[in-house]
Amino acid sequence: MILVLLLCAFYIRNYFRAGNEETVTKTGNILISLSFLQYRFLRNFMVTAMSVAAITLFITFLFIVLTLNADLLKGFFQAGAKIHY
Repeated sequence: MILVLLLCAFYIRNYFRAGNEETVTKTGNILISLSFLQYRFLRNFMVTAMSVAAITLFITFLFIVLTLNADLLKGFFQAGAKIHY
């Protein structure tokens, strides 16, 4: 958690140095850097949430296909059924 806070402070400092708007006050520049940091956190959260959801749906789809195939194969190879070549 401390590393995340240090990374946030580093990002705010870098934006303040590189993107320093001369028409905005020092406090305004800090607030702008905080808003960009908030945007980055929200974007990263949304990408992570969508990735987890997509992976979960894909694994569920694979499990359903596997289950259907197993049921289908059980129907072909029931006890006493003849296999024709």
